[in-house]
This record gives sequence, C-alpha cells and structure tokens, in this order.
Amino acid sequence: MAATCAVCFEELASSASAPLMPCCGVASSTIVYCRRCVEIICERGVRGVGRCPTCSSSIEFVGGTLVQRAARGGRCGICLQPRELVGESDWCEACALGRANALRYECERCGCYQRIAHPMYRYQATAAAFGTTSWACNQRCFAQRNWRVVPEDARFIPDADCPPEWGRRDAWLAAVRDQRRREMRGAPPAPSAWACALC
Repeated sequence: MAATCAVCFEELASSASAPLMPCCGVASSTIVYCRRCVEIICERGVRGVGRCPTCSSSIEFVGGTLVQRAARGGRCGICLQPRELVGESDWCEACALGRANALRYECERCGCYQRIAHPMYRYQATAAAFGTTSWACNQRCFAQRNWRVVPEDARFIPDADCPPEWGRRDAWLAAVRDQRRREMRGAPPAPSAWACALC
C-alpha cells in the first residue's frame, strides 16, 4: 500500500517524494509528508525556515535537495541569547520572526502597549493570558515585565507559530493543504494569510 502525505492526503508516487525529516523522521515512520508540502511549509516560514508538522523543529531546504534542521549556533543580535541562528543572519529564529512581524504587546504592570521584535506570544498559555517570559518595558515601568499580544494584532501571528493550546495548528495545515491542491489543479496560489503588522 502506498504512503499518503499527512498534510495534503495525496498518495506518494515513491519514497523519493517523501523527504525524511531530519529532526524526528525515521525510515519506518507511518507519518510522512510529500516534498512539495514540506517546501510550502518552508516557503511560508521566515527566511525559508519552516516548522516540522510533527515536532515543530526548525527545518529548511539546503541546496534544493535536502531538508535540514537550521543548526548554526551563535549569539542572537537581537535578544543577545545563545541560540540557533537562521540562514545567513545573526538572528535566532524567534527574533527573525519577531523582526519581520513586530507586534504590539500589553505590559502586565502598566498596561501600556509596546512593539516588540520578538514573538512574546509564544510564552502565553492562551491568547488572553500574560506570558511567562519577560521583556523590558520602555513605556512607564523601565523594568522587565510580562506581556500579552494585543488582541487586534493576534491575527498577524502565523498559525504555524501559535502555541498548540491556541488551537490554530489545524488552520496552518489546512492552508498548506489548500495551496498544494491549488497547485495540483494549476490554479494560482492563494494570498498568504500571514501579513506584516507594520505594513
């Protein structure tokens, strides 16, 4: 019996059309993804880096032939933490995403809004809860505070990057599936749901 892609649900023509995920894939796995779905996931990511649908590790195509986890270490030029750096930049994956999509956050202490070039929503258990990791408040507190994304800006968060508890994973995979099926029919791609909050 032929394997089926777990995103687009299409039968795979051969095992060569199902790249082995470098982060969590094993040759005997029953969960496989077709190459094109993995490419779409990476294309929709920041700087060509996507998230594995199984384990959420950072993945990218290198040389057009191999799916690899982004694994160049160093000190991030934004958050100044030792992290894996994305592509050729000096930013970690989180700060690259935050820089491309700087959202407004509400300070837990003073209630002021501040744009933060880091995905602070990742530390929120729910869309309404304040996060568990601090960032400097430059409004009134001038100290490290916890934050939550402003509700109007939550729509700019890529579905692939929302915490699992937010329930947007299915929407992310549905968008990838829709693009894959449109391509198979020869239809033009639908516009990306991810829009820059600064534009």
